[in-house]
Amino acid sequence: FATVEEMLPADPSLASLVLRSYGVCLYFLAPLMTFSNVLASFSSVWARLHLRFCGKRAVVVFSALNDASVALAESVYRESRHQMFGRPLIVFAGITDGENDLQQRAGVVGGVFLKKSPARLSIGKRSRSIEFFLIAEQEEENVEQALLLTKRYKDGCHKVSVFVCAVIHGVSS
Repeated sequence: FATVEEMLPADPSLASLVLRSYGVCLYFLAPLMTFSNVLASFSSVWARLHLRFCGKRAVVVFSALNDASVALAESVYRESRHQMFGRPLIVFAGITDGENDLQQRAGVVGGVFLKKSPARLSIGKRSRSIEFFLIAEQEEENVEQALLLTKRYKDGCHKVSVFVCAVIHGVSS
């Protein structure tokens, strides 16, 4: 911190004290903030690799992280307990920061979180089936995603199901 302190004014004014305090905080918080960004980057890379090399597992992709999608993911998780080939990989696409409570609930069912939209995901070619649940708040976004998914998976290399859901006043239909 001595190199930073030399650049700060040496007068005993309140402004100098505030600048020194701010400099000390930044000096100690910057490495912590960098570490959290690196950790988030590794988490994102791990999630993409998990999706890309999912083996022969079924994949269930939700286009948004909201109460309806988490409730549906919990239902899929409970129903798949006795499946012969194991539980499907549950993916939440289009995730933005700041949804921690929902991410914790979705993490309990083994959810993988990605920032990409569902149509831009790279899913392993050996996957048994892919189910897309387009459950965003805006209907236009759901329809646009459905059209993009139809174009992308029209070659038939996967068994794909697309479910377009509408959320009306907090109730899914």
